[in-house]
Amino acid sequence: MKRIDIIAQNGNTGAHYDIEKKKWGDYLKHVNDVVEGKEPVDEDVINNPSHYKLFPDMEVITAIEKVLTKEEYIGYCKGNILKYRLRAGKKDEVEQEIGKADVYRGWLDE
Repeated sequence: MKRIDIIAQNGNTGAHYDIEKKKWGDYLKHVNDVVEGKEPVDEDVINNPSHYKLFPDMEVITAIEKVLTKEEYIGYCKGNILKYRLRAGKKDEVEQEIGKADVYRGWLDE
């Protein structure tokens, strides 16, 4: 079994993700198929953007939450809520930016 370690720069223990060879191979094949256009990508850019998917069952936010302290994670979520609300309509559509802020609000409220 392979293990990928995620280590925080602030010294927190971090997280690790154990993957079986078969699952890893399936994941790499899926990524390759998407890149080569063999597999359609239906993407929810607000709730589940593909570029934040580390593995089939792990997203970047999970790794971030595991390496930050509770206080740091709360600050991270609040900062992103503020960022998306302040830039609404400047990078992406207003609805998309507000939707992303709402996702962070949901994570903060969990």
